[in-house]
Amino acid sequence: MTDTAVTAYLAALPQARREVVMALRDLIRSAAPDLHEHIKWNAPSYQFGGDDRITFNLSKPNLVQIVFHRGAKAVDTKTGKRLIDDDSGYLRWATDQRAYVAFTALSEVEARREWLAGFVPRWIAAVSG
Repeated sequence: MTDTAVTAYLAALPQARREVVMALRDLIRSAAPDLHEHIKWNAPSYQFGGDDRITFNLSKPNLVQIVFHRGAKAVDTKTGKRLIDDDSGYLRWATDQRAYVAFTALSEVEARREWLAGFVPRWIAAVSG
C-alpha cells in the first residue's frame, strides 16, 4: 500500500490513538526516510530492502506497540544475546531477534522522542547487515 493508503487507514482510528500513532509514524519516517511504509497485520509496517523491520501492533485498544523485528521468517537464535544493545529500559525483548516498545499516551511519545529517533536507524543497521 502507498503512504496514502496508510494515511487513510490511520484516519479511521479514534482520535487519541491516532495522535499517538501519527506521532510515532512521523518519528519513524524522519529517523529512517528510506523505509517503505505499508499495512501489514492490520497496522502500519516499515520495510527495508523488501523485508519488514518495524511494525505497529494495535491489537490492544489502549496500547500502541512498535515491534522491532527481522521479518516474519526470522528465527530466534536462542543464544540469549540480543541483536542490539540498548540500556534505555524502554524495550521489552520477546526473543533475541525481536523487541517492542509500548506507548499509552502522546506524552510518552514526547518523553521518548530522542531515544526512538536514535534507536530506529540503529535497528535498521543491525537487521540489514
